[in-house]
Amino acid sequence: MNRPSVSPAGRARSLSRGEAAGYDRRLDMAKQKADVAAASGEPVTWLRRLAPLVVLLVSFAAFAPALSQGFAALDDDYNFLYQTEWAGLDDRHLGWMWTTSWLGHWQPLSWMSLAFDLERSGAPAIAGGNPQTVAAVLNQHGVAEAMHQTNLGLHALGAVFLFFALRRILALAFERELGDATIEVAALCGALLHAIHPLRVESVVWATERRDVLSGMFLFASLAAWLRARAVGGFGWTGVSLLLFALSLLSKAWGMTFPVVLIALELFPLRRLQREPDTSLARVVFEKWPYFALAVAAAAAAAWAQSESAAVVSWVEHGLFQRAAQAAYGLVFYLGKSLWPVDLSPMYILERELDPTRPVYLASLGAVAVAVLGGAFAWKRWPGGVVAFALYAVVVSPVLGFLQSGAQKTADRYTYLACMPLAALAAAGLVALAKRRALAVWLGVVPLPLLFALSWQQTKIWGDPVALWERVVAVEPDNYFGQHNLAAQLRLRADRSGNPAERTPAYRRAIEHERASIAAHPFRGNEGARHDLGALHLLLGEFDQAETAWLECVEVTPDNVQCLEELRRLYMSRRELDKAKKLFDEVLVALPPNVGARQLYAELLLQQNDRAGAERVWREGLRAEPRWVAGAIGLGQLVLSQAKLGEAEALLRQAVSLDGRQVEAWVALGQALRAQRKVGDAEQCWQTALMLAPGHPTTTQLLQKSRQDAAAGR
Repeated sequence: MNRPSVSPAGRARSLSRGEAAGYDRRLDMAKQKADVAAASGEPVTWLRRLAPLVVLLVSFAAFAPALSQGFAALDDDYNFLYQTEWAGLDDRHLGWMWTTSWLGHWQPLSWMSLAFDLERSGAPAIAGGNPQTVAAVLNQHGVAEAMHQTNLGLHALGAVFLFFALRRILALAFERELGDATIEVAALCGALLHAIHPLRVESVVWATERRDVLSGMFLFASLAAWLRARAVGGFGWTGVSLLLFALSLLSKAWGMTFPVVLIALELFPLRRLQREPDTSLARVVFEKWPYFALAVAAAAAAAWAQSESAAVVSWVEHGLFQRAAQAAYGLVFYLGKSLWPVDLSPMYILERELDPTRPVYLASLGAVAVAVLGGAFAWKRWPGGVVAFALYAVVVSPVLGFLQSGAQKTADRYTYLACMPLAALAAAGLVALAKRRALAVWLGVVPLPLLFALSWQQTKIWGDPVALWERVVAVEPDNYFGQHNLAAQLRLRADRSGNPAERTPAYRRAIEHERASIAAHPFRGNEGARHDLGALHLLLGEFDQAETAWLECVEVTPDNVQCLEELRRLYMSRRELDKAKKLFDEVLVALPPNVGARQLYAELLLQQNDRAGAERVWREGLRAEPRWVAGAIGLGQLVLSQAKLGEAEALLRQAVSLDGRQVEAWVALGQALRAQRKVGDAEQCWQTALMLAPGHPTTTQLLQKSRQDAAAGR
C-alpha cells in the first residue's frame, strides 16, 4: 500500500481537530461524487457492478480441472475413507465433529460443510465400513466432485469479499472515493492476483483443506464488514464482522491473528491516531477485545487439538534455534514463491536434523533482520508498505514452525491468508502507477493470464496420484516422504492394471524409489519404506530380498509389528519355524514390553500346537503389561479351552473392562459364563457382541443354542 501524495500519516505531528474535520469533509465530498457518478450512469457504475462478477468467475475457473477429480493421494484417505465419523449430519456424527481433534485440528464447521456435500450428493450417512466399501459409496454418488464444487465456490466467494475489502482499503489509503475507476480496477487486479495465484491451488483443490477456503471466506467477509462498520458507524456491521470472525475460527483457528490486523489497519490506512488526537493506541487495542476473546478461545482449542496429535514435534527434537531458522526461511520462502511461483510442491520436507548454520538459514535470518530494521526507518515515508509486510509476518506466524506439527517445513496452503496483505500492496502499487498506464498494465494485468495458466496446470497435478508425488521428488529428490509415497502410488497403479506385463517394470521402478527413500532417511520414522520394499520384492518372487528388507526394518525398529508379521508369514510358508522362534526371542530380549511381538509369537506357537509355549508368552507379557487387552483375550480363550472357567472369566472380564469394543472377548466371556450355568449373564454378553457386530455368525449360533438348551431345561 503506497503512500498517497497527500497523506496525514506522512506528517511528524498529529492533525488538529480542524484538520481532522477537514479530512472527514473531503471523504464526505468524495462519497457524494461517487453517488453523482452512479446516478448519471458514468462508466464507473458498470465497472463497480461488473468487477465482483469478474472476480467470482475467474477465481472459480482457474481451478476448474478439480471438478472432475477425485480425492487427492495425500491425507484424503485418512480423512474420508479410513474413518466415517464425518459422514452424516445426525446427532452422533455432529457430536464427533464438535469434539474431535482428528489429525490435530478442531474444525467443526468444516466437518459439517463436508457432511453437507455428502447429503446433497444423495449418499447415505455412513457409520463404519472398510475403506474400499466407503470409497465405493462415495464414488457412486460423486461425493469428491461435490466437495470440489464447494471448495471452488467458497474460494471464489472469498475472493469477492477480498475485492470489497481491498476497494475500501485503497480508497482510504489514497483518499479517493469508492467509485473511482482506478480504485476499482486496482482492487479487481489485487483480488485476482491473490485468488488465482498457483500458491492457492493446494488450499482450493485438496478436499482435506476445506478448512482453508471456508475459514478464509468468512475471514475476508469479516474484514469487509469491519471496514464497512468503520465507514458508516454503529454496531450493526461490527456485530456482523464478529459473527463472521467466529465462523471463521470454527472452520479453522489460523485466523487468530485477525485482531492484530484490525489494529494495524486503524494505524494505516484509517490513520485513527492522526484523525482522533484524543484517541490513544491503548484505546484502539482495547476496542478489539471481543475479537481478542474469540481469538484466545480458538487458540486454546487449536493448542488442545495439536496436543492430541502424534504429529507434534517436541522441543527436544526441534529446538528454539532450529525453529527460528525455519520461521525466517518460511518468511523468505513464501515471499519468493509469491513473486516467482515455480517448482511448487505438495510437500516440502523438514530436515530430520535442521542445521540453523547452513547458508540458506543464515541468509534468511539476515534478510528478516534487515527487513525489520528497514521497516522501522521506512514507517514515516511508506506506512502502507510497512503495514503490509508486518501483517504478512503476523498472519503467517502461527504456521512458521514455532509450534511445529507434521513433517512439512513449509506448505503452499499456509499462504492462503498470509499473502492477502501482499495483494493489497500490489493493488496499491497499481494505483500509484495509474499515470503510467502502460507500466501499470504490464505489472497488474499481464501477469493474470500467466497465473491462471499456472494454477490450471498445478490443479491437474493434484488430480493424478503419480504426478502428484513425481512433482514432490522432482522438486526435492531427497524427500524421503515423497519417494515412499511415489513408490506406493506406482505399486497401486500397477496392481490395478489390467495388463500383467506392465506390473513388473512398475514394481522395479517402485523399488528404486523405496531405496531412495531409505537412503534419504534410514532411521526410525521411515519404517514404512522398508516394509513396502520387502512387499515389492515378495510380489516379484524375490523372497530372500524381502526377508532382508524386513529384517533390516526390525533391526532399526524392533517394535515394528507389521514387519514381524510379514517375517512370521514368510518363515511359516518356508517351514522355517526355528528361524521364526529365534527372531521373536531376540526381539523380546531387545524390547521386553513389545506386546505386539508377543501376540504374534503366541499365535505362531499356537499354529504349531505349542499351547504351553503360547501360554508362557501370554503370561510373561501380562506380567510386563497388565493392561494388555489382546494378551488377556488370548490367554482367556486358552484357559477356557482347558476348562479353567474361573480364571478364564477373570481374564476376559479384564479385557472387556479395558476395551469394551472387542467382540471376541464378549463371545468368549459368554462361553465361560454359560459353562458355569450363568445363563442370563452369558446371553447378555452375546447380545453385547451382536450390538458391536450385527449378524456375527458364531455369536448368533451360541445365543440360539443357549436359548434352546434353556427351553429344554439344560
